[in-house]
Amino acid sequence: MNVASDTPLSAPASADFRALSPVAFPENVEEHERRIPNAGSAAILRGHPVTTHAVARRHREVYTGDFLPYGHGEEGGWYGKAGTADCGHCYLNVDPVTGKVAISTGYATEHVPGVGERTLCYACADSAEAARMDAMDSTRARFHAYVHEENGIFHLATWTGGKLAWCLRHDSFWGTFSRMHTWTFARGADTFYGRNSGPGCYITVRKHAKSRLVSAIGGENAGMPRQGDIPKLVRPGDSRPIRETIPKGTN
Repeated sequence: MNVASDTPLSAPASADFRALSPVAFPENVEEHERRIPNAGSAAILRGHPVTTHAVARRHREVYTGDFLPYGHGEEGGWYGKAGTADCGHCYLNVDPVTGKVAISTGYATEHVPGVGERTLCYACADSAEAARMDAMDSTRARFHAYVHEENGIFHLATWTGGKLAWCLRHDSFWGTFSRMHTWTFARGADTFYGRNSGPGCYITVRKHAKSRLVSAIGGENAGMPRQGDIPKLVRPGDSRPIRETIPKGTN
């Protein structure tokens, strides 16, 4: 998954990338931008400002020199890019671990009433989603997210993989045409419920009027989990809750 710094940074200036690039910009460098993406053009464009659209110019995007070809044999692919989102943080659509270019932009977009579209790095986007979830009421409010699995534990996550809540209960049953999955998630003292087609899929959740953590964990003070408390988290392939400690630093 793409990563973004939690610290406000400025995207590297194109002049800095020029110094790092082993290839000098040819006079026809703009022609390479308009060509079908390929590894050769990626190397030539390294450090050059992205000029293909207005958002890229606003973000002062530059090409990183990385390239990911289409996986189905068709000519073309995706270029690596770096820039500064409207939140003031640097973003990069290249995975620092694998070095592979992602097919995403590297940033998220939100609509601000009266202002229009505003871009956010993934870290800020995840924080904004968490704040929206915390502000939910238990009447008609609904929250949209994904069911993600990591290291054998399910959790509610943003589309970029940011963790929002931990799974307390998971059950499944056969519906009219397909198998359905029901979920209960915990975030802080609140619990949320919803159903979807299974792990990895989109889900709409609602907030319980009263926290279910007391019954899930047990004890009068179980409404707000602390490090060392033991909720019943669920592993893939097993609808029965199992006992696991809450990872450090989670709500």
